[in-house]
Amino acid sequence: MVPHEKIIELHPLENPNPVLRVEMTGKVLFANRAACFLLEHWGIKEGEELPQSLKHSIRKILSQKQPETLEINVGKVLCALKLYPYSEDGYIDIYGFDISYRKWDEEKLRSLHERLDKLVELRTLEYIEANEKLAQEVMERKRIEKTLLNNVQFLETLLDSIPSPVFQKDLNEIYVNCNESFARQIMGLPKEMVIGGSSSEFKKRIPNELAEIYFKHDRELLDNGGSHYSETRVICADGVIRDFLFHKATYEDISGEVAGIVGVMLDITSRKEAEKIIRKGEEIYRIAAEQTGQIVFEHDLKENVVKWAGAIRDVTGYTVEEFNKFGNVSWANHIHPEDRKRALGEFRRFQKTENKFRIEYRFRKKDGNYIHVEDSGIYLRDENGSVRKAFGVMKDITGIKLASEKLHESEVRYRSFMENFRGIAFQMGPDFTLILIDGNIEEISGYRREDFISGKVDWYQLVHPADQEKLFDNRGRLADDPSLFIEHEYRIRHRDGKLRWVREILQNVSDPAGKKIIIQGTVYDISRQKEAEESLTKMEEIRKKEIHHRIKNNLQVISSLLELQAEKFSDMEVLEAFRESQNRVATMAIIHEELYRSRNNEALDFSAYLQKLTTDLFHPYTVRKGDVNMQLDIEEIFLGMDTAVPLGIIINELVSNSLKHGFPSGRKGEVCIKLCRTDENNENKSISNIINNTGAKSSVDNNIQYTLVVSDNGLGFPENVDFKNTSSLGLQLVNILVEQLEGTIELENNSGTKFKIWFKESCQSSENVSSIKGEIQ
Repeated sequence: MVPHEKIIELHPLENPNPVLRVEMTGKVLFANRAACFLLEHWGIKEGEELPQSLKHSIRKILSQKQPETLEINVGKVLCALKLYPYSEDGYIDIYGFDISYRKWDEEKLRSLHERLDKLVELRTLEYIEANEKLAQEVMERKRIEKTLLNNVQFLETLLDSIPSPVFQKDLNEIYVNCNESFARQIMGLPKEMVIGGSSSEFKKRIPNELAEIYFKHDRELLDNGGSHYSETRVICADGVIRDFLFHKATYEDISGEVAGIVGVMLDITSRKEAEKIIRKGEEIYRIAAEQTGQIVFEHDLKENVVKWAGAIRDVTGYTVEEFNKFGNVSWANHIHPEDRKRALGEFRRFQKTENKFRIEYRFRKKDGNYIHVEDSGIYLRDENGSVRKAFGVMKDITGIKLASEKLHESEVRYRSFMENFRGIAFQMGPDFTLILIDGNIEEISGYRREDFISGKVDWYQLVHPADQEKLFDNRGRLADDPSLFIEHEYRIRHRDGKLRWVREILQNVSDPAGKKIIIQGTVYDISRQKEAEESLTKMEEIRKKEIHHRIKNNLQVISSLLELQAEKFSDMEVLEAFRESQNRVATMAIIHEELYRSRNNEALDFSAYLQKLTTDLFHPYTVRKGDVNMQLDIEEIFLGMDTAVPLGIIINELVSNSLKHGFPSGRKGEVCIKLCRTDENNENKSISNIINNTGAKSSVDNNIQYTLVVSDNGLGFPENVDFKNTSSLGLQLVNILVEQLEGTIELENNSGTKFKIWFKESCQSSENVSSIKGEIQ
């Protein structure tokens, strides 16, 4: 009979742990009383088959012919099931053990590890603020963390893969049962050799100074019954002394008498080492805190004792000895009266509900001044969840607090500014993606700030289609030139459907290396300004028209006065002088009359002006109708006042000179006036053609060259007269005005008289010409 059969036959009923025998089919052949709760959990009885999942495990174990351990949850109890296969007989023996205590210990150890990790994390954050002198301590802390992590991983692997040692001995201290872990790890023997042997062998595993205490606890337990927890060191089979937590309890026989002790051993060596590491880490942390201007404390809530260390004098002004005399009452009395109730209440709340704390309050220093401090740390709780100790730091945050208050004041001022800001401020990414927008958004656009931030509304979609190209081009320029600053105006469609004018200012924001980071800008509603400008423009146009009208009237009055004055003279030369003066005045009056009638007060339709001027020039001279014809070859040209007035007087003088001297009584002929752009063909062009001509468009960008030709086929100009140096007032006036236009004049005296004049129109006048062309079109 093999050892396990001996166990089944001799001790199944007395065994405090579940014992079952199962056939290959999963049918339960035998189950002791301790196994009843397993059968109830599975919903079966002795003689019935196990659940399908266990039947699968049984078949697997029988096929492998190797024992296997399973862990199952039975209510709140965690059980380890040891399955031993016997393929020859076709059944399996199952031994169950309550290992809930192990999970509890694991959780407790894991909680300790978590608290340790949190403490290490807290200390790590504080080490970052330490100066270079703490570099070696930081390296040591990291080494400790790594060592602790390795120990934790080892312990977790050990607990997950190997059940804790379990043993059972009778009143004679004979081992009646044990598990593989106890046999191999503790005794260093096969389980078969341990069972039936005396516990005297185990005594050799306990150091002499602890052996008597250990076995004294066993005797007391056998005498009094119940259970007992104790810690002791054990020399394991490998010769290593380890710390174990023993959980031992008595078990009874069928008659209800104490029959022996069942014990479970939890290896707590790693926990002991961790506690040493924690204590060492705490010392390092205290040193680090002192060097970084912080106070560390350890509050034993059970003993109501607080230990302080660190930069106590630097922070509070008290010596270490003075501060360590502080009790809870003294410490609380140093809290500012306005903060005391709140701070103490928060400490109580954290103790009840949290595992860590962070509280700010004002603390009175030894000199009576108050500083802002922050207490932060963690709580260590016992198995009942009660706070046992608190570890933490107190640090002076007065500077941070003052900076925070200034920042808050700045934020309040900024918010006040944005609330009263009448425009819109925004920031965009380099790709013009909106990042931030604030200000008077809803009033200007009709949409809420959230509409733009969420992407529901795109600002570009509000821009008037006619202005989108300009906006797009300017944004392209901004993307190409990091230093560019752009200010432009355009129209947007308000949510109510109305158009509004806005002025947008854009600029790039670059980092110190010159790399563009963001684009920022502002938008202002200038609709009222635009309306005012339009009103002023209309008023200015009316004013100029009125001025031109009054000048024309005044010139006509002057012309009439000259005519009345001429009636008092009979001398022909005097009369001729008066008539020429009248013509000159009339020439200027016609210009002001045309400007008064025009929609543009700055530029004159010179072709229409010449039509009227040449018609009026024939009246004062004794030329028979039909004897002399007027031929006009003039492009539709618009000239500014600064060019039109002198040019009109020049034409008046030259045409008057031709009519007066070129065609004596009875002579027939013609007077020709030709005006064109020098860089274009001489054929006349409509206003539409001029506007759409590419050359005409480009000429606006530079000074425009014109050619004026006034010719006749009359008697011709006298060869002995130098027209540039003559006593004739009219020719003197022509030369002066040509010079004023920065032009040149030539005379051809072949068959008749031909004056050719080249001059330029300024860019300013050219822009006015383009404006009126657009209006006519």
